Amino acid sequence: MKSRDVHRRLGAYQDGELPSEARAEVGRHLEACATCAREVDRLRRLAGLLGAVPAPEAPVGFARRVRAQAERRVAERRGAEGRAGWRVRYAAALLLGVTVGGLMSVSVSRLEGAGEAEPLAGDVVADLVGAPASDSLAEEFLELTGESW
Repeated sequence: MKSRDVHRRLGAYQDGELPSEARAEVGRHLEACATCAREVDRLRRLAGLLGAVPAPEAPVGFARRVRAQAERRVAERRGAEGRAGWRVRYAAALLLGVTVGGLMSVSVSRLEGAGEAEPLAGDVVADLVGAPASDSLAEEFLELTGESW
């Protein structure tokens, strides 16, 4: 095994994180390579020094403040997404309502005898989708399903 390959594994070797086969391979290399053996020795001493340093204590209420800030950020993101989504849903509902209302008024005008120039809702929809108009919704349904009377 080459020194550069071993060097990448020295931290895991020193911490006991290598699988047994890899650990044995690195151990054999260390017996033959003084440079890598010195590096492992340095890592051991450094780990000892770091272990002697007391861990800093978090200020009182630190965890509570971090959690509160995280919850605020999540709520802000959800709020922004919710507001944008609400606007789109509102616009779609408004458009649908105006369209249906317009079609209904055209149909009602036709039914009240407003004149032959006023198309029925089915005629308007048929014009929009490029299909021939039917006399009734039932006929349109039968056409779409391939059924007959």
